[in-house]
Amino acid sequence: YFKFDKTLGIALAVVALLMFVVAPCIKGVMGLLSRWREIRPRLGGVLVAGALAAGLTLAVVRPLHSSSVYPCYAAAPRVQALAVPLHEPVSVVRIQRGSLVKAGEPLFDLRTEELELLLRRKQVERDVLRKQYEFNLVDKEERGRAEMKLVEVARAEDEIAHLNGKLETARKGVVAPFDGVVTRLDSRMQPGFRPGEGFIVGELEGAGELVVHALIPDRDRHQVRVDQEVRVWLEGVAGEPMPGRVVEIHSYNEKDLRDSAFTASAGGEL
Repeated sequence: YFKFDKTLGIALAVVALLMFVVAPCIKGVMGLLSRWREIRPRLGGVLVAGALAAGLTLAVVRPLHSSSVYPCYAAAPRVQALAVPLHEPVSVVRIQRGSLVKAGEPLFDLRTEELELLLRRKQVERDVLRKQYEFNLVDKEERGRAEMKLVEVARAEDEIAHLNGKLETARKGVVAPFDGVVTRLDSRMQPGFRPGEGFIVGELEGAGELVVHALIPDRDRHQVRVDQEVRVWLEGVAGEPMPGRVVEIHSYNEKDLRDSAFTASAGGEL
């Protein structure tokens, strides 16, 4: 089925089923019927055979277990990547891997010296452009260039406003958006490190409640429903299974599992 054409695989499977399962069964039943009058079954043998048949039927019809077990993993309900918001070097790092932080608590600061110098230079350039604009207004020969100079002043104002926003961000530093624990932090996060704007340097996971993700095959989808009570076993945690409820069900495909905890480290799906 996997090595060759699927239609050919199904056809070969059907032929094998007819030759090695169906045909022997039909032959055996016909043989029993042709010699039915010669058969003299013993009572004990009939009872044993009947009990075995009943037990086999019961095992097939009724499952041995009343519950199903699926692979799962626990994760924080909130996960936030920690990124450097500006192209400025780090000045102070206040956290390390495993640090517990509160919402609004500063995580690391950025240097502001370069931004402050750049802002001051832009302000001086704007003032010079304003003076040039005023000079053009009072000079007949240069009055035609006054409008263009005013456009340059407006552009300088926009750049100054943008730099002010960056400077405010740098002064505030990066703060924790919620209560949590730092689960990952780049080892290069030291004073003077300049990773670049938007570079992810760590990860923050919310503390408190846990969300358990379970991988359920499609054939068992009908057995699970929202608000259903479940029990969770966590490896390495002593005690009774933890109770829980199903809060969400959604489909997945192999691409979704490629980088998830359901993918075995040695390769392949669990």
